[in-house]
Amino acid sequence: MTPDSASTFDSRVPGDIHWEQTFDACYDAIWVLDAEQRVLRCNKASCELFGKRPEEMLGRHCWEVVHNTAAPIPECPFERMFSTRHREEMELCLAGRWYHVTVDPIYGADGDFHGAVHILRDITDQKRKDEELRQLNEGLDARVRRRTAKLAETEKKYRDLVERTLDIPCRIDEQGTILYIGPQIRRYGFDPDDVIGRDFLELVHAEDKSRIAEDFQKTMASGDEFPSVFRVQLPDGNVRWFEEEGTLLRGRSEAPAQINTFLRDVTDRKNAQYREQAVLQRLRAFETAVNQGSAVIFRWKIGPGEWNVDMVTDNVRQFGYDAEQLLSGDVSWPGITHPEDVPRLEKEVAGFLQSRVKEFEQQYRLIAKGGEIRWIRDRNTFITDEDGNPTHILGIIMDVTDQRRTEEALRESESQRKAVLEGMPAVSYSARIDERSTTLFISPQSEELIGFTPEEYAANPDVWLQQLHPEDRDRVLAEVAQCHESGEPFVSEYRMKRKDGQIVWFRDAAVISDNATDNSRVLHGVMVDVTERKKDEEVRRRQQEKIRRLSAMLTTAQDEEQRRIATGLHDDVAQLLVACHIKLGIAEAEEEKSELHRIHHEIGMLLREAGEKLRSPSFELSSSTLRRLG
Repeated sequence: MTPDSASTFDSRVPGDIHWEQTFDACYDAIWVLDAEQRVLRCNKASCELFGKRPEEMLGRHCWEVVHNTAAPIPECPFERMFSTRHREEMELCLAGRWYHVTVDPIYGADGDFHGAVHILRDITDQKRKDEELRQLNEGLDARVRRRTAKLAETEKKYRDLVERTLDIPCRIDEQGTILYIGPQIRRYGFDPDDVIGRDFLELVHAEDKSRIAEDFQKTMASGDEFPSVFRVQLPDGNVRWFEEEGTLLRGRSEAPAQINTFLRDVTDRKNAQYREQAVLQRLRAFETAVNQGSAVIFRWKIGPGEWNVDMVTDNVRQFGYDAEQLLSGDVSWPGITHPEDVPRLEKEVAGFLQSRVKEFEQQYRLIAKGGEIRWIRDRNTFITDEDGNPTHILGIIMDVTDQRRTEEALRESESQRKAVLEGMPAVSYSARIDERSTTLFISPQSEELIGFTPEEYAANPDVWLQQLHPEDRDRVLAEVAQCHESGEPFVSEYRMKRKDGQIVWFRDAAVISDNATDNSRVLHGVMVDVTERKKDEEVRRRQQEKIRRLSAMLTTAQDEEQRRIATGLHDDVAQLLVACHIKLGIAEAEEEKSELHRIHHEIGMLLREAGEKLRSPSFELSSSTLRRLG
């Protein structure tokens, strides 16, 4: 190679002033060859490998330096690289050592081939280890063959033992085909001969197929064990849960060959898990409901002088305290209980323990964090050990402050109502909804108004029915029955016979309501004494009757007087006028053409007019009865 050609090649090969330092730092022998396989560059390792100086190798063909031949060897990687135009490699033994040879093509900026990078890496130690490993593998193969022979001898014994277990042995190949399955599968309605040769996924429930297929592929790829739980639909339509624990068996190529597994029926366990999950869900829902509600659940440890809290729900914060404060002891239960109530509570608990009751209830005051006093109702149950000795108290506490205030207000209201009722001139009562309206309660005014005390009513609930006036009983009982049936208010006025025999009038008004004690229906009413009003009504009725009779008598006298006057006018005066008129008519006929005739005619007209005028007062003065009759 001439200096000019070397200069031309240098311009095409990447490099800089640090080329020698960079390549001399490599342990592998590196050459840069031109297109005719002549050495253009060599590093320090290549000089040491071949025992030559750089000038003894530069410009020479590589086969001359390496093989000391006149031409490339038949398996020369450069020759093959020249044809394929990509890396070629081979293993080469020189002077008793083995080398891995790689040849990579070099291309210029114009894309033309200009040479190659030739690298020799010493792999003698690796080859030695490979040989040792090969010999070791051969020894292992021999041991495996001997072991396999022994396993073959015990396979029948092992299979007999496995087939007697409850678990179902199964062997699956890489494609998921069942190679073997134990006779235990018959317990589930399958014939082993029909199952062998089928795809394992055919046994898996449709909803679990994709998950099991994915698990199987992961196991085959990673070599990890194949644990899985899935459902199998049996020939009779039932579904059973199975747990599978598979182990990979690898061949000499290290590739997974098959999976040996056992199928274990875990249906009962899964059902128990479902039940447990359902219970846990209910417990979580209960916990959520409790924490969102007002009832606080506590558990106290029983000990002399101890009120140690070892469980409390988070909603204790409604009193201003955190559960952690009570659990850690930073806040004690006696410390937040009203001091006046603590001795009583301790004494009551001691009594409950001694009497061996299972449940008990207490009420006391609790001091909230802000200092507010809250009333608490505490319903407790003793928790015992195996010997029946109480160890803890489980309690549910409720804030009943508002209820206490309401009860106090109700007591005050009841007291006021009682005072008002007892001050009224009326009897309040409660009666059962039955045919006799049996009295359940009656106010003290019953003694004053009816003559019977409340105690006498209590001794004889039928007093009301017995003292009801006979003339009013049927009507009043019918009205009571109508009230019971329809539920409408009862309002009636009736008479009762007092204990002393005196008749008393009452206005009775009542409504039906539900009895909070036993959910029965009760009639609540008020009986007001209206005797004086009834007497006044009777007096007014009699006065009105007397006025009506006097008015009738006056009307009769007036009619008689009018009839007398009308008769006098009609029978006396009117008839005389008519007679005069008739006589004048006769006279007119005889003196038709004389002056006297005219005068007589005028007198006749006046008499007729007088008669007509008398007719009207005679009619008006006649009896109204006669006018109605025409």
